[in-house]
Amino acid sequence: MPLPGRGSPSPGGPPAERLHRALRESRPAPCPNVTLVHGDAKPGNFAFSGGEVSAVFDWEMTTVGDPLTDIGRLEMLWMQPVGINSHPAALPIDALLAHYEAISGIGIQNRSWYRAFNAYKMAVICLIGAMLVEDGHSDDQKLVLAAYGTAMMTKAGLSELGIDEPLDDGPVLPRDERIQQILAHAT
Repeated sequence: MPLPGRGSPSPGGPPAERLHRALRESRPAPCPNVTLVHGDAKPGNFAFSGGEVSAVFDWEMTTVGDPLTDIGRLEMLWMQPVGINSHPAALPIDALLAHYEAISGIGIQNRSWYRAFNAYKMAVICLIGAMLVEDGHSDDQKLVLAAYGTAMMTKAGLSELGIDEPLDDGPVLPRDERIQQILAHAT
């Protein structure tokens, strides 16, 4: 299956384009607080000592901006059936967000939009991985697996915005021949 730029777009545009358009059309006013935004905020990217953050890792997506983008990322992680939320010490998401509000003084609002925004970001990252595989720049099996997340994350984002219209996934996976080539080298 061809990737973007290698074939004609699906009727009505691929879901990622639909999600991008919907995000732009429904964008709320940004949080009035401007802070450092990690971009991949999750427990594994922070070290703790004595109940305090002692180190922060994985800063390549850090910027200055709307802190609620990090909250949307956390919420997307907590929504996954296996992972952070399944750890016995993990707070329920509402308790975590209440703690964040109490400590930061930042009110959390427009949660669905921020979750949809982060789903879009993850869909784009998955699509980039698929393109690296398709173009022969990577033989990483994790990128092949992540490519399947493009459609899943896009649909999750659309759902967050209340959009449930049927859409063709469009060209988001490497060709079957390329996937088989990578899998053959793995054995």
